[in-house]
Amino acid sequence: KFKGNAFDIVLASHVLEHLSKKDALDLLKNMEKWAKMQVVVATPIGEHYHPAEDGNILQLHLSVFQPEDFEKMGYKIKKYGWKWLLGDHGVVHTVKNDIIKKMLYTLNIIVTPIYYSFQNLCDYTFVAYKNQKRN
Repeated sequence: KFKGNAFDIVLASHVLEHLSKKDALDLLKNMEKWAKMQVVVATPIGEHYHPAEDGNILQLHLSVFQPEDFEKMGYKIKKYGWKWLLGDHGVVHTVKNDIIKKMLYTLNIIVTPIYYSFQNLCDYTFVAYKNQKRN
């Protein structure tokens, strides 16, 4: 176990959805205790199917989160991406041609300013962050 304020920043990128909801929220509470300055979490928006690649059941998604879940806990949110492009059945996963697939991923990077400017259009993933207030 880590002591409180053990780290400046505590990050969980695409981890919480692999835990049960209870375990994910317990981990989040611990992350908030461990972080001196900030907690950062990245997770899909809503349900995303993730297969057990190579039979690894730890890759399955066991819980689902919405940005609003984190906003209620005092987190700020930045959403990113479009399901139609990047999601389980998104265009990048249906295209067989590697060059076109790479062009689509490049398009995704190019439109990043649109994601940040028009948050209401994003429905793929989100980053939740919370600055810690310590006395």
